[in-house]
Amino acid sequence: MSEVKKGTVKFFNGSYGFIEQSDGQKDIYFHKSSINIGVKSVSEKQEVEYEIGETDRGPVASNVSPQ
Repeated sequence: MSEVKKGTVKFFNGSYGFIEQSDGQKDIYFHKSSINIGVKSVSEKQEVEYEIGETDRGPVASNVSPQ
């Protein structure tokens, strides 16, 4: 099971966005399909929890949930 991390949505345009990680690591990309089922959307400056997933293009946020 992946570690749950915390951060703040820095940018989200309705399709994809970036989370500013609370641990100071580089901002992480997420796609709207990574937002947990039942959550309609997230907004900029909203605090979220997420897990880190890997793709062929590098790390991405998955299981994104508002706090």
